[in-house]
Amino acid sequence: MELQFTSGYVLGHFMDTSGGHSGGPYGGWWGEEPWPRLIGTDSTSPQRPGNDTKGDNEAGGGLALSALISYDRQRYP
Repeated sequence: MELQFTSGYVLGHFMDTSGGHSGGPYGGWWGEEPWPRLIGTDSTSPQRPGNDTKGDNEAGGGLALSALISYDRQRYP
């Protein structure tokens, strides 16, 4: 299987993060599902925190993350 590159998203948030959190999972719950879904991974924190897009923490997610998970599941069962 070849990994197909697709678009990803930057998920800005104001949750507290610190060094060592990079790569950690972010989950989300939808409807009545009994489990959370992985929606992103912790990525970066700003030099100067603030309540705008220049001062938010960021995570990566979207279709690129889904493609990578599918690739890994097939390649490393």
